[in-house]
Amino acid sequence: MPNVLLVNYAPPEKTALAQFLSSGDFLCLPAIPSMEDNRLLKPFERGAGKHGVDLVLIDLSRSTDGKRGTIVREIRKVHLFLKRIREMNSTACVILTGPPIPLDKVSQLLRYGVYDYLCSPLSLKRLVKTMEHGLKNKAQAEEIIASLARANRQLELEKDHLKKWSESLRLIDEINQTVAGSLQIDDLICAFGEGIKKLIPYDTLAVFLKGHDEPDRAWIWAKPEKNQRSGSIQFLKRLQQETVAWGNKYLLSDTASLETRIKRQGEEMIVPLFVAGEKVGLLRIAKGLANKSDIPFGQDHVHIVSKVVTPLCLTLNNAHMYQRVNALALTDELTSILNRRAFLHLLEREYKRFIRSRTPFTLLLIDLDAFKGINDCYGHIVGDVVLKESASLLKHAVREIDILARYGGEEFVVILPETGLKEGLIVAERIRHLVALHLFNKEKSPIRITVSIGIVMLPSRPVESSEAFLHLADLALYQAKKKGRNRVESGSPITEGEVIVKNGRKTYTKP
Repeated sequence: MPNVLLVNYAPPEKTALAQFLSSGDFLCLPAIPSMEDNRLLKPFERGAGKHGVDLVLIDLSRSTDGKRGTIVREIRKVHLFLKRIREMNSTACVILTGPPIPLDKVSQLLRYGVYDYLCSPLSLKRLVKTMEHGLKNKAQAEEIIASLARANRQLELEKDHLKKWSESLRLIDEINQTVAGSLQIDDLICAFGEGIKKLIPYDTLAVFLKGHDEPDRAWIWAKPEKNQRSGSIQFLKRLQQETVAWGNKYLLSDTASLETRIKRQGEEMIVPLFVAGEKVGLLRIAKGLANKSDIPFGQDHVHIVSKVVTPLCLTLNNAHMYQRVNALALTDELTSILNRRAFLHLLEREYKRFIRSRTPFTLLLIDLDAFKGINDCYGHIVGDVVLKESASLLKHAVREIDILARYGGEEFVVILPETGLKEGLIVAERIRHLVALHLFNKEKSPIRITVSIGIVMLPSRPVESSEAFLHLADLALYQAKKKGRNRVESGSPITEGEVIVKNGRKTYTKP
C-alpha cells in the first residue's frame, strides 16, 4: 500500500483528503502542516523503514496569493525540498496542488522534478489518476535506477581489476575510462574505436548492436581502398550489411560461443558482446578487408580485447538504460510522442535560436473538437484510442525534423523549424483534412472527428518570450473554436480587451 505524505494543507482539506485516500489503496502518513516544519524530512531519512514515502502532495493554496514575489518564494521552497530528498536518495513522486499560476512557473516546477501541478478546484478523480500514473512512473524509474546501479557496480569491479595490471597495459585502463565517460552510444563507440587503435593495429572495425525499441545498428571504421574512392563507399556499405547479417545470425544461434574467435588465418577477430550472459551484439576487428596485411592477430590480441570488451558492454548497457530514463521523462505514456515537458523545453530552444539567428519557425496548436463528447458517449477507453490514432496521423503528416508533442488532454502541438506562415498553413490544412477524413476506432465503433488549429509564426508577431508566443497560438485556437471549429486560424497581436477563461485553467486577453 503506497505511503502518502500531505504537506501544507489546511486542517479541513487535510482531514477530508486523508479520509478519501485512506478509503482507497493509500496509507496517509502524519501530515506536515507547512514547508518550514522541522519534521518535513524525517520520513525520508535512512532507516525510516515502513514509514518511507512513496507520494508527496503539497498544497500551495494557503501561501500563494498570486503575487510574483510570493510565487517565487514558494517555488524556491519546493525546489529546496526536492533537492534535499533527492540527496537522501528518495524516489518519492511529488505532486503539487493549488491555484492557477503562470505557465513559466509550472514549467520551472516540472524541470525541478515535480511530477504534475493540479489546479484548484481539485478533482479527486483526476488526483487519484495522477497519483497512480506517478507511482507507475516511480516504479519504472526505480527499476531502471537499480539496473544502472548494478551495471555501475560491475563496471567499478572491472575497473579495479584493470588497475592491477602492469604499466605495459596502462592504455587499457585509459580506453575504459574514456568509454565510461559517455552516456551516448555513438560517442562511446567512437571513443572505443579510437582507443583500441593504440593497442591493436587494424584496418577495419565494425560494431553491431541489436535494437530494443529501435532498428538494429552497425558502426564501421575502415581505411579507404587505394585509388578507389567510390569503391570505398561500396565496400563500407557491403561491410555494414554483412555485419548486420552476421550479428543477427549470431544472436539467433543457440549454440553461438561467447568466446572471442580468430578467423581467416588470423586476419579477423569476432568478439561477442554480452551482458550477464545475454547476447547484445557483435564486434569485428579485421586486417586485410580493405588492404592485405602480413601481421595476423594472435592470442595476445585476444587477451587485450577480453579485458576491454566487458567494460564496453556494460557501458553500452548503461547508456541504453540512460536513454530509457530520458525517454521515460520526455515521452507521453499514452501516445508515445513527446510530452508537455519536452515540448516546453524544445519551444524555448527554438525561440532562443530565433533570437540568436533570426531563423523563422511556425507553431501549430491543435485541439480535437468536441472530444469530451466522445468520452461521455463511448467511454475513456475509446477516447484513448482516438488520442493514439490522432497522434499517429499527426506523426505521418509532419516531417522528421518537425517536433510533435501532446500538450495535454486532447491538445497537440507541432513546431515547424525554418518554416514560414504560408508553408505552415499548408501543413495545418493537411492535418485538418487528414483528421476529418479518417475513421477512428474503425474495428469497433467508427467515429469521425475534426480539429481546430491555431497557427503563429516568428518573426511575423513580436513577442517577448516563448510563453508569449505560445499564448498567441492559444488565442488563435480560441478564434478557430469560436468561428465554428474544424478550421485553421492564424494568430494576431495581443490587444487590451475582454478577459476569457478557458478550461478553467488560464486567463486570456481576447484580441
